[in-house]
Amino acid sequence: MGKNQGQTRGQRVDNAAAADAAPAARAPAKKGEPKMYRANQRGYVDGMIREPGEVFATADPKGSWMDEIKGKGGDRRAEAVDDTMATKKDDPDLNTFSLEALQAEALRLGLTDASGLDKEDLIAAIRAAYVNEAQ
Repeated sequence: MGKNQGQTRGQRVDNAAAADAAPAARAPAKKGEPKMYRANQRGYVDGMIREPGEVFATADPKGSWMDEIKGKGGDRRAEAVDDTMATKKDDPDLNTFSLEALQAEALRLGLTDASGLDKEDLIAAIRAAYVNEAQ
């Protein structure tokens, strides 16, 4: 017989299991009660990609990219901030806008005459308008 030939019937001695032994069952990982989180950066949980600002519930352990949202009975002010911030995106970085873009944004927000204002003045006026819109 050749090197790789021989008897292949039956179990090998080193791999044999006791006939009455039950197969090893994998115990499911015990998950806790689902909690509410807000993604502070892009992350992956429960088979889905979560974008920054997205609110979701999961029973998986908290990741570094998640901020827990306190449930009922917590600080009402914190809940209100969580609720209002959930739908808002970060304000754009106005310093990266050109002068023309800043003038257009100021016009959209109600400034009727942007002539004579430099970039810093326009940024200050736009930020003030953003605060007024939020209130």
